[in-house]
Amino acid sequence: VLLYHAGFSFCSGGFVGVDVFFVISGFLITGILLDDLEAGLFSLKNFYEHRLRRILPPLFVMSAVVAALAWLYLLPFDFKNYGRSLAAMAAFWANIFFWKQSGYFDAASFAKPLLHTWSLSVEEQFYILFPLFLRFLYGRAKARLPLFLLLSFFLSLLVSAVQVEYQPDMAFYWLHARAWELLAGSLTAVWSRRAGHPALRLTGRFPSAFAFLGLAAMLAPICLYEETTPFPGLAALPPTLGAVLIILAHHGGASSSLAGRILASAPFAGLGKISYSLYLWHWPLLVMPRYAADAPLSAGQTAAALAAAFILAWLSWRFVENPVRRREIFRSRRAVFIAAAAGLVVLAAAGRVVRTADGFPGRLPPAARLYAAAAEDSYRSAPAAPYFDGSVDGVGYTVKAWPVGPQGGPPFFLLWGDSHARMWRAAFDRLAEENQVGGLALDPSGCWPLFEDGAEAGGGWNCNGFRRAVMELIRKNKVKNVVIAIRYTHIFGRPVLDDGKRPDGGPATAARRRELEGFARRLQDTFEAIAAAGAEVWFVESVPEFETNVVNMLSRAALKGRSAAEMGYGRIYYENRNSEAAEMLDGLAGGPVRILKVGGIICPDGWCAPGDAGSSFYLDDNHLTNYAAELFRPVFAPLFQRACERKEDSLTQP
Repeated sequence: VLLYHAGFSFCSGGFVGVDVFFVISGFLITGILLDDLEAGLFSLKNFYEHRLRRILPPLFVMSAVVAALAWLYLLPFDFKNYGRSLAAMAAFWANIFFWKQSGYFDAASFAKPLLHTWSLSVEEQFYILFPLFLRFLYGRAKARLPLFLLLSFFLSLLVSAVQVEYQPDMAFYWLHARAWELLAGSLTAVWSRRAGHPALRLTGRFPSAFAFLGLAAMLAPICLYEETTPFPGLAALPPTLGAVLIILAHHGGASSSLAGRILASAPFAGLGKISYSLYLWHWPLLVMPRYAADAPLSAGQTAAALAAAFILAWLSWRFVENPVRRREIFRSRRAVFIAAAAGLVVLAAAGRVVRTADGFPGRLPPAARLYAAAAEDSYRSAPAAPYFDGSVDGVGYTVKAWPVGPQGGPPFFLLWGDSHARMWRAAFDRLAEENQVGGLALDPSGCWPLFEDGAEAGGGWNCNGFRRAVMELIRKNKVKNVVIAIRYTHIFGRPVLDDGKRPDGGPATAARRRELEGFARRLQDTFEAIAAAGAEVWFVESVPEFETNVVNMLSRAALKGRSAAEMGYGRIYYENRNSEAAEMLDGLAGGPVRILKVGGIICPDGWCAPGDAGSSFYLDDNHLTNYAAELFRPVFAPLFQRACERKEDSLTQP
């Protein structure tokens, strides 16, 4: 996990270490609970006392240090968000909090110093529910305990495998899609305790083979998986089962394979002792310097951060974990519960104060505060309301939309796209009100407004069917203008600051050429479908983008006395990055299709600025603020001029 977070390419799947941790946790906790149940000593108070002694003291210390760093370095919007995450962590709710953040205009991971605590919340939720579940089964169906655990395991695995396809963020963060990994450890504990130890008999002849298979099953995903790998789901099975095999091959010291001897060696055993504190410290020490510098860490800086994490982890283990666990501090159970409750209340209250104070913007001088405030200058509205219910090939689709401008008659325009369509809402709202023209901003429901060559699953349904339902909405409501805005720059893919001219005048590889041609074909199919539905198409060019979060960049520049104009780049970079797209769009323009050029607004006189004296133009590196969106009103003026001309024509007709 550390190597993955530090950016080592050979550990591109290092995130599976958390899954191994879940197996170990489930194994140990279940073993402890079964020991108490079999001895007739089961006590929730005793169990939770040990968990509080183990988990909370290092967490409190880390949280206090990170809070001080957050006060010093986080800008108001990110500090406010940190406060919310701190309160969620104190409520054992961090996984749900970060799941909710995984959507529109989500902050970068390096702006979330408590992001890693999501896994602790999953474990803590399991600790709250599982002892009650196990006690109930042990008292009423002891003989069938393995069967119920096995059924729970497969049910959770099934949910995870299905949900990772349709709701991957929920599958990643929620307990119900992760419980099977903890239950794999529970089943391992139950299996290894059965009369005669059948698990040990199974592995007694082949300990090395089982250990080798287990180690390979854990290491292969670490090297082969990537961030794009659908996870957890079935992809989490190899590391999970690998951890199970390692435990079974060595539980009770029944075998001594090479893998077992390596894992039991002093360096690995020492690493295991400090592993919890090391996990707590490594993430803040990697992301806070990255945030403060607003640039990726160098190899030396990364090494220094990891070294500091090891030092702090040892100190935490030696002077915080051990004294509390050995009852040198908080000797009584009552003292532990009082201290734990007080600490959690303090963290939750501190988080609430930071959130209520909007991240304490007064920490910054006025100029920096001005730009920092732009982080929240996005279009926020209530959930979209159902506007049209249609059926395509026997399947019903509900199309949701937000009203824009005065309503009452047929919508004159439809704004359709992704987050790059939503960011234009401020401009459209103002123009619609000024010209007394009503329209709709469509909720894409997870579907891009481009027809696919075949059926495409998205948002749990067929997106092509949804798009055809949108065409039906256009026809039935006699919508005359459809404005499409999408972020297509990630398809055309050169870096933002790439001023190299293409020597061949075209894409560099055949695969890239096919990708671009496929995109152009889909775009043309969409344009033709809209035209066939009776509407004109207005396609919005992608805006200039930046390589870093503009709000952070301008705020820090203001702290150093630098202006926004100094932070821009030459228009040549924007033009070269979008040259392939421009050629394609020029080829599609004409007839019912008009291309709206946006480069001249932010990039006048050959220079693309990230903001001006009034505010930042961007929320992050590519989404416009409301302040900037209104600067583009001249770009959309021809559309609303068309509306005025139609009104005049209707008034002059006899």
